[in-house]
Amino acid sequence: MTTTKTAKAELPSFGPFTLGQFEYWDGYDWLPVEKTVLSYSYGRIVDGTKVDQDSVCPPYGAELVTGEAVRFGSGLTCLPNDTVLWE
Repeated sequence: MTTTKTAKAELPSFGPFTLGQFEYWDGYDWLPVEKTVLSYSYGRIVDGTKVDQDSVCPPYGAELVTGEAVRFGSGLTCLPNDTVLWE
């Protein structure tokens, strides 16, 4: 999600969406992501994102889902940074 808004009260709502079954390309094959850790951040990647839970949660949050999946979006619980989502 991208926005030009910086005040928390003006952030747009989105989702929530359930995401899972993540894979990565190792140069030869697609392999499952074996461990996922939560972090909240904002900012452009080219500028370096800032990890800061208080700036985005709430309104955005994350919730654990059975199996290797997680829900992200507006109105969800604010799990702490560094929560292991699965391993």
